Amino acid sequence: MKIKCGIIFLLVLGVILASGCTGTSNLEEEPGIVEQPEDEISEQEQTWVDTFDLDECNFLSTGENKYFILKTGYQLILEGYDEDSNSVELVITVLNTTRTIDGVDTRVMQEKESVNGVVEEISWNFFAFCEQTKDIYYFGEEVDIYDEGKVVSHDGAWIAGSDGARAGIMMPGTIQVGYSYYQEVAPDIAMDRAEILSDEETLQTPAGTFTNVLKVEESTPMEPAATEYKFHAPGIGLIKDEELLLTQYGFIDLDNFTAYITRQYAEEIASGVASGTVTWVLTEESEERVVYVVKMVDGNVATDVTIDALTGEVISTETSEYTEEPVETSGQITEEQAKEIALGAVPGTVTGVALETKGGKLVYVVEIKSNNKETDVIIDIVTGEILGIET
Repeated sequence: MKIKCGIIFLLVLGVILASGCTGTSNLEEEPGIVEQPEDEISEQEQTWVDTFDLDECNFLSTGENKYFILKTGYQLILEGYDEDSNSVELVITVLNTTRTIDGVDTRVMQEKESVNGVVEEISWNFFAFCEQTKDIYYFGEEVDIYDEGKVVSHDGAWIAGSDGARAGIMMPGTIQVGYSYYQEVAPDIAMDRAEILSDEETLQTPAGTFTNVLKVEESTPMEPAATEYKFHAPGIGLIKDEELLLTQYGFIDLDNFTAYITRQYAEEIASGVASGTVTWVLTEESEERVVYVVKMVDGNVATDVTIDALTGEVISTETSEYTEEPVETSGQITEEQAKEIALGAVPGTVTGVALETKGGKLVYVVEIKSNNKETDVIIDIVTGEILGIET
């Protein structure tokens, strides 16, 4: 890897001295121009590093640098309120799952965002650690965006090596104030970029007060006016994302943590084993495990692909004649319906909704806070029956 390039022009000698740099840029510099003061350089003239020397890296699916921990079971929880005063929770968990992306074995990190206790977005993010530079590289993400408990889109999803997308850097191993780099390089889809503003911030959060905090400004050329600020603490990672502040961090036991693959990934798996287009996706319980059933239709032939929701393993494929009859959804209730059922039994505020398996059944576990107590209401996903209440 090279260091960020800065060029000093000496007019008298006409000699250009160039420093080394982390990564390279496809923006060309013209010799013979006097360097402008930093505060006079426009946004259009700022150099953003967008090409990285991946061939020089020995990539690992686990590792850490000063401001980013990519180790199985590590979890960050950030909470706060949005501009409409809705409570927001962001749970970031490094899973015991890997995916090969563009020839690199990457680690999967799940991000789950809930608003007023209802899931709005779940993404699988793919990261790898460069052993030589300690840079954390970002190889893409799969996204499920929810509305009233149903997946309505996969906006923002991208995969390095597909449709011209390339890996970017999520967190440099060597911190250099002023370094500007792309985190995502997926034209017309995701072009997030970051500039390091400071590494000497002090920030107080519910999880503690942190010093030597890294302040990063994130932006995108797709929306030039939009900027966000994120703060990362040494040995911890992300502690502030806009209005969200860190409330909990540390390693968790993944044996008690359910992290299903995204529906988007289930659709991709099904498309790899059956021809046609996806017409619907169901979540079911089969032989004491949660599965996705993806229906692929090609002309008058329909194929149901059953996929393990935890591992992505294809369990079975069944082919039949396709008819345009309405799809039977087995009476599954949505997360929004589960929330209403739970609040009918335990008045309060919903702080979380999770899909789990209990007693051999697929259930919603609705967490409700009331009178300084937290109560879990367990609801059958098919019948809507309350199976238990745990305080």
